[in-house]
Amino acid sequence: MTQVQYNFGEMQLSGEGLMARGTATLESAYEDDSEFYVSEIVLDGGMRLSRPSRINSANVFNETLFTMIVKQIEDDRTTHGKHAALEWSDAVEGIAHPGIYSTLNHRTQGLARAGR
Repeated sequence: MTQVQYNFGEMQLSGEGLMARGTATLESAYEDDSEFYVSEIVLDGGMRLSRPSRINSANVFNETLFTMIVKQIEDDRTTHGKHAALEWSDAVEGIAHPGIYSTLNHRTQGLARAGR
């Protein structure tokens, strides 16, 4: 299963007044790594946003903010969605990019050994 850290900057969320910057964790949606989903977002400044669920649905603002960002990253018709999809496919194919962590890349390069 592949995991990619997608860094996004100046994502416009609402009109011209609300923008976000940060890092989204992309994870495999299927065993074959054919698609990804965003599992977590860390905004510049340290605010952590997790995918809303019945267990962690205490903060409506955080849920809404997470959803607004994810809609752009998971939609390959948006600029951020196109970039995230490209970084995802490159990670799955083993093409290294700075800032991307892929367990698949570590396995194919022999770096995923016990104790590492």
